[in-house]
Amino acid sequence: MVKKDATEEKRARLITLAQEAPDDVLCKELKKALASGSNIVAAQAAHIARAKGLTQMESELADAFTRFMEKPVQRDGGCIAKLAIVEALRALEVEADRVFLAGVRHVQMEPTWGMPEDTAGALRGACGQALAQTNYPDALFELAGLLMDPEPPARRAAIQAVAYVGGTEGELLLRMKALAGDPDPDIMGDCLAALMRLEPARSLEFVAARMDSEEPAIAEAAAIALGESHREDAFALLRARWESCVDAESRRMLLLPLALMRSEESIAFLLEIIREANKFIAAGAISVLGACYLDELKKDILDAIRERSEREVKDAFEAAFND
Repeated sequence: MVKKDATEEKRARLITLAQEAPDDVLCKELKKALASGSNIVAAQAAHIARAKGLTQMESELADAFTRFMEKPVQRDGGCIAKLAIVEALRALEVEADRVFLAGVRHVQMEPTWGMPEDTAGALRGACGQALAQTNYPDALFELAGLLMDPEPPARRAAIQAVAYVGGTEGELLLRMKALAGDPDPDIMGDCLAALMRLEPARSLEFVAARMDSEEPAIAEAAAIALGESHREDAFALLRARWESCVDAESRRMLLLPLALMRSEESIAFLLEIIREANKFIAAGAISVLGACYLDELKKDILDAIRERSEREVKDAFEAAFND
């Protein structure tokens, strides 16, 4: 008979208690779990405290975080417990600045088959977001460094946190990040989208200029940020870009942003593309409209392709609406 893992048994017991026991009994068990040496059990306790909204667990959560910061690689490999605790404290909306400040600066290098790896990127990001959400006075000072963090999860979280803080200072930080660039195009996309949400009118030309990037992924991210803004002036910029493009690939990149605009003008423009553009561009327009609107535009698209006989166009319609 295979012996059950003790850690897994403790974790499973906590899950059962969370479903059955009253809060006072549950809190007593969660305190024991947080004080245990198992990061997996402590993480489960933090998840339960978060899900149950147990704000009375604030002190025990913070104390457990401090313990797992001591000899962190041995006690909490992968930052499993520390991250779960920070996420619980964030969700409980408590001001645990000493925890968040310690976490936002924590680097945890762990051995791998190759070079040691920092496993605390997500933790730093979560702590940065927590400082923003609890209105910590110097949150932007911490987030400024986090925007240039070596780890992508920290940078992505920092962008979201800066956008949450907002204001002119937040807008300027996001602009500086966009100007500095990022090796991850998705993070650049997050930054440009955040600017369009934070200050759409003032950011319009700045974001549109990124469509001139030599990196196609960044140019596309800028176009998508414009499309997601749903602004008439953003549509005008996308349409002007379409008309100035001379190659099919650049035009194909603009199809999704135009569909994301979700305006009468953008839909009419895409239907015109379906009627008149070459078969590959028309097929792409059908695909993005099908993905964004499902059956809502089926009849309009069918009307637009009525005079077309190309197999690529027909196949795109079948794939979008009849799969």
